[in-house]
Amino acid sequence: MADSVSDLLNRADESVQDGDLRGALICYDHIFEIEPDNVDAMTNKGVTMLAMGRPKEAALLHKTALEMEPGNFDVLLNMGAALHSLNEYDAAIRHYDLALRIDSRSATALAYKALSLAEQGRTAEALATFERSLEADGDYDLPRTGIEAIKRMNLRTW
Repeated sequence: MADSVSDLLNRADESVQDGDLRGALICYDHIFEIEPDNVDAMTNKGVTMLAMGRPKEAALLHKTALEMEPGNFDVLLNMGAALHSLNEYDAAIRHYDLALRIDSRSATALAYKALSLAEQGRTAEALATFERSLEADGDYDLPRTGIEAIKRMNLRTW
């Protein structure tokens, strides 16, 4: 009996958790044989590609997914991450802003946006955005780490 899309998605998730990224890619490719336009598989394959250091391929997958579902929060967030990895910070920020229109209190979207702002040297905006992220989720370490890094950086420049 052939695996269902759901089974393949689960197997891909398990492969990622086990560190078998190539195994996950194989599962996603099998999904595309069954459902070529499966946005979840496309998004997850993009995330896996990014984890493998292949941001251009990740961005292409997310672009295709966004053409199918332009308002998909997860795809917008992951497209921003791929663009950030390609040093396309303005484009990344635009995607994070679109995601934040869907969920204005997303600690992840806020923190990722802050990272892109910081990369552009917009430290005051980055600091304020990290603080908003921390307010949204006080247990999230990324904004706390970002705030500390900006403060250390600013101490060195004074």
